[in-house]
Amino acid sequence: MSLEETAFDAIVLGTGLTESIIAGALARAGKKVLHLDSNENYGGSWGVLSFKDLLQWSQKAKDIPQQGSENNAAIAYQSMHSANFKNVAFHLPGRHIKDETTTVHTFEKALSPIIAEEIKSRLQYTFHDTVSRDLWASQVAHAADQLARPEQENVDIDLQPALSRLAILGEALKKARQYNIDLAPKLLSCRGDLVEILIQSGVGRYLEFKGVDDMFVFNHDTTRMEKVPSSKEDVFSNKSIKLIDKRKLMNFLTFTMDYQNDPTALEGFESATYAEYLSKKFKITGRLQTAILYAIAVVDTRTDAKTGLERTQAFMKSIGRFSKGGYLCTLYGGGSEIAQAFCRICAVYGGIYILNQKLSSFILDEETGKCMGVVTDDNQTFHCDWLITSPDYLCDRWLPKGREFGSWIARCVLITDIPLVDTEDVNMLSYSVTPLEEGRAPILALHQNNESMACPPGKYITYFWQDQSDTVSLQEAIKLLLKTQEGEMITPEWILSYEQRQRRISDFAEQFNTPDNVIPCSDPTAALDFESATKEAKAAFYKIMPSDTEFMPPQKEDDEREVMDDAQDEDEDEPKCTATVEDDKEELKGTEAHDAT
Repeated sequence: MSLEETAFDAIVLGTGLTESIIAGALARAGKKVLHLDSNENYGGSWGVLSFKDLLQWSQKAKDIPQQGSENNAAIAYQSMHSANFKNVAFHLPGRHIKDETTTVHTFEKALSPIIAEEIKSRLQYTFHDTVSRDLWASQVAHAADQLARPEQENVDIDLQPALSRLAILGEALKKARQYNIDLAPKLLSCRGDLVEILIQSGVGRYLEFKGVDDMFVFNHDTTRMEKVPSSKEDVFSNKSIKLIDKRKLMNFLTFTMDYQNDPTALEGFESATYAEYLSKKFKITGRLQTAILYAIAVVDTRTDAKTGLERTQAFMKSIGRFSKGGYLCTLYGGGSEIAQAFCRICAVYGGIYILNQKLSSFILDEETGKCMGVVTDDNQTFHCDWLITSPDYLCDRWLPKGREFGSWIARCVLITDIPLVDTEDVNMLSYSVTPLEEGRAPILALHQNNESMACPPGKYITYFWQDQSDTVSLQEAIKLLLKTQEGEMITPEWILSYEQRQRRISDFAEQFNTPDNVIPCSDPTAALDFESATKEAKAAFYKIMPSDTEFMPPQKEDDEREVMDDAQDEDEDEPKCTATVEDDKEELKGTEAHDAT
């Protein structure tokens, strides 16, 4: 795509959440914005994939070679982005069907083509797109190769395990568009900065949400997930909490709502951990302390008292605003959907978007060191005053030495046909935390069903992650959740595991060598919410704009009408949901403070 316009106030590279918020805010403030992404889809490391795309991604993630260049201003996006994921593995466990054996008898060496043809004849799937047909054929061929390894003559080969796995794969491919799998799942805090921006700016009306009402903490003594009270009613109806502990909990939670006005709130505990603070000042220990630390504040035993109090207060102010709980789940995916909403606003205010735009290099002024713009693979040149970018586009000369910076998040996605937490209503969304021993980060999990538009009806998707490269702990935690009360193991339909790099730009600020007019943006972090991305986006905005510029002000009536007209032009076949942040604000206005004390 060629553009006549070549000069912009800002060029934004990558459509991750932070970059997209900045792009929308700059365009809303009157800046000329060009927003480019080398991917075909929005999101980057915040991406949301259909099942078909996920399967393709899991196969390609391991195969992209690292690129080098003598040009120290070169952009090597593809290799940089692929290096953010490692140990990517897609697994189909399959299910054993008792008293059922399906065999193929070979009168010659067990060649895989013979087995593959037999599998295809027993599982007759018809796919109408080339990608699905190729994915199906490659998986059948892989299964046949595994079965043919002995290569013995005149043998019976049991096909049942392979047929079980491939039947599940075939059904998932047929329903591929009903999956929206989030590479970096998060929840939206009901009183966080991002939700306030969505409401104020009107961006929230182009998104759809469900309330996350339940939260759980894994009890290692009972080996069960236990529900944590998230409201006053929950506290007093919970039979597993002693009356004295209920009073302690309510007194403490009431205190956190206004603790800043108490000058003695942190007296003597300035350097204490939150766990020490709870036990010594409020006599809260054991399961009650675990619930506050891990489920309410979403911290661990290493967190300081001040941070713990701040996060507890944030949660308490969030509950009851839009639903019983303190978080919202974005339908059709998390950060990627919100990013697209900000991209839409940017486009409404004149921003230009080009996806699948491969980039060659930066234009540098060697005298001043300033970045003057970018050159595309098809030799288009675009100039800018400011460049906002994902780290994946940065050239080697700007990066911390060796590119190998940041830490790793261990992640896993499971699909099951029953929920992994025991909720009163299986349609409820929830999150859970599995604490581990000292020094090991807890395991976070987000539990969704088809109401979140993340998977087909009758399926349940669970996202697990841990803020460190510790796949052993992650797998151990998953096994605990897959074990039923009766001691049986739940077999997932499929499992995706991977590690994702997180590069917090602020942690490496002194190690970057970027020009003053280049603003790199962080990767998704392991935090449960979007607050760090929002804070970073606002800081970048005010690095470019005067301090008295309003960040994402309300839209004018004419602008709102233009966006609504644009929304009506979308694909009519796409499934719709009902609730938006703006709707919830009006419907729940009378219950906004409900459960907050």
